[in-house]
Amino acid sequence: MKCRLPVAECRARFAQAGGALAMVAALMEVWSRNASHITFHDPLAGAILFQPGLCRYQDGLITVETASPTLFGLTTFDPRNQEKPHRIATEVDPSAFFREYFGVVGG
Repeated sequence: MKCRLPVAECRARFAQAGGALAMVAALMEVWSRNASHITFHDPLAGAILFQPGLCRYQDGLITVETASPTLFGLTTFDPRNQEKPHRIATEVDPSAFFREYFGVVGG
């Protein structure tokens, strides 16, 4: 939730960038009818593939509930577990992310 911008700023940046962000801008207009900010979850996931230093990480065990119909899909993370086969991002540098993102896509 830390990589988010007000809708008005997104409009301006997406308009400046044009190109591929024109479609994103159109989709944002539908989303922004009920939101004041746009959160960049998926762009952050893409950006850390190329710039992993945008985030800090922690190893641990992720489990997903699959048996309970009430809690189905509940995801938990345990950094104290003996086995640590998974890594999650625990912190992000939003300023560095937005510099990277708009440096690549424009705007």
